[in-house]
Amino acid sequence: MSESGDAIGRDQINITIHGSGDGKGWEVHSRSETDGDLADHWRTFAATPSRALLAEVLSRQRVAVLRARRRSGATTTALAALAMFTVRVREVSGNRPPASLPATVIEPGCGYVFDAVGAAWTARPRGSAVLGCRRLLEQHGAWLVVLVDSTADTENVRELLVEHEPPDPRDVLANHLHAALPGESAFVTEVLREAQPPPRTPGEAADLARALIRGHRAGRPIGAVMAGRPHPLREEARTRLRQNRDGPPEERDLARRAFLIAQAVLHDLPAAHVCRAAHHLAEQLYEVEKQKTNAKLGQLPFGDILESWLDAPPADTGGDGPGDPDIDRRLPMPEGFAEAVLHVVWFDYIVAHEALLHWLSGMAENDPDRRVRFRAALALGRLAVYDFDFMVQTCFVPWSHDRRQSLHQVTAWALEETVKRDPAKLTRVFAAADAWSRGRSITQRSTALRMYGTYLGVQNPERALRGLRHIVLKGDAADQRRWVTFSLVEIFAGGRRTTVARTLVDWASSPQVRIRRTAADSLAELAELDDPSGMPELMTMFEAEPELVGRLWRLVLTSRLCGRRPWDALRTWRKRGVDMTELRGRLESDPRLRRPLAFYLGPHVANAALPAPAPCTEEATR
Repeated sequence: MSESGDAIGRDQINITIHGSGDGKGWEVHSRSETDGDLADHWRTFAATPSRALLAEVLSRQRVAVLRARRRSGATTTALAALAMFTVRVREVSGNRPPASLPATVIEPGCGYVFDAVGAAWTARPRGSAVLGCRRLLEQHGAWLVVLVDSTADTENVRELLVEHEPPDPRDVLANHLHAALPGESAFVTEVLREAQPPPRTPGEAADLARALIRGHRAGRPIGAVMAGRPHPLREEARTRLRQNRDGPPEERDLARRAFLIAQAVLHDLPAAHVCRAAHHLAEQLYEVEKQKTNAKLGQLPFGDILESWLDAPPADTGGDGPGDPDIDRRLPMPEGFAEAVLHVVWFDYIVAHEALLHWLSGMAENDPDRRVRFRAALALGRLAVYDFDFMVQTCFVPWSHDRRQSLHQVTAWALEETVKRDPAKLTRVFAAADAWSRGRSITQRSTALRMYGTYLGVQNPERALRGLRHIVLKGDAADQRRWVTFSLVEIFAGGRRTTVARTLVDWASSPQVRIRRTAADSLAELAELDDPSGMPELMTMFEAEPELVGRLWRLVLTSRLCGRRPWDALRTWRKRGVDMTELRGRLESDPRLRRPLAFYLGPHVANAALPAPAPCTEEATR
């Protein structure tokens, strides 16, 4: 038999099948026979220290164990190490340990790579299972490298063990291109420049090189080849989400899929949240799975999964303190992998859509932890990028009619994430917010005002502020007006300081009582914002635009609807030692403000920034 392959530089690989009485035979793949067969291999091989280490073990034992991840170039490295002893290299595969290799498989003077990754016996290989073939190898003058997974417990074969150090994937890509396209260095340089994102593993680099070589020979542009290559993280996600019904129980269990999806949604939250969410998702996925005649979901091994995950090095908790290692433990996940998992789940497992949305909606609606609700909302927003109309009608419109304000906030978070990931959706989301803000439904106005305080308001502050003004004029409950203030502060903090300040100047001059009161409350909230240096944002802005900020303070403080909050904000600044000399001078130019300023800030001195009073003095002046 023959098949295509290039790990050792040949276009055809001869395969010999050795049968056995019990039907469990061995396959041997011939990779090279002469020095000429190895020539391409030397040109494509990317150097790695693992090759020399393997050669050292093989010179002493004739058998070595290489522990490595899939697609890390381990097979190529093993073949390169064997090529230091012989030009006749092979790949052998079978279901049994090397000790069971029959003499008919081993040819004199050959080197063999035995890929045993995933075999049950390699979880904790025994020395006898590996070294049992050494006498056979010595008799035939042969060598053997056994490949095992990076998670294998190799304590019993440590004298044979080599930890694989993968080569740089960019070196693998360049070497393959140079070998196949000699004299075209400019093409190789262009590929390396445009390969974004770069290949993550040697196997991925080799696949990309083959695609580029075929495309170049067919006259296809590099960009077209790059656009058509499989997304590496999505391919890995498909592999990990796939259930192998013919494999061992741990590969059939639906709970592992649930854990991976839960980790993708809550990847930066403590493990306790991931575990609880995974358990709920597994139960809902099982409702789908059990409808199949061949459903094989057994007992959910949550304890076993947790134990293996928590053996990994702890990730950064992201908090201000060290945190409790048992409570605040984060489960590691490669960057970008969470996005890939959600993409694969949505497009490859359509039958699970209902269960997935029910699970995410339940977390977004009912979870007591605000962080969980936020992460569930972000996941829903990502799904809306894939299927916007479906998600709007299934989740967001019904939630905008719900009386629970927590769902209004979740809708705003989700749609913000959608617009961030797909800016083309900004127009449609803004149109929905505008329609809801002017509609008759108080719940939809509540949803719209929260939407204005997100990325939408930062992108188009004038439009968002007009929508907030409409909501204020509707005269909804006091807590709704308070959320208008919060949304306005979010737009200000998002970098739209001048636009917000000018709008508040206009609001503070409005004949509408609700608008003037909102302006005063908003100014008091803005006064609590600090810049990175610790200075109030409004004072930093005053230094750049004294006329605008000074006028805003004067209009608010002279209004009969001002209330105490803006005055208390100025008093707080004084206690913090903020220099308000120039601002106070501008305010005192209005005779109506002189006495109130003296009451709240004390007598006017050369420098209005006074040190904070002692606690007893503060208590006596209350």
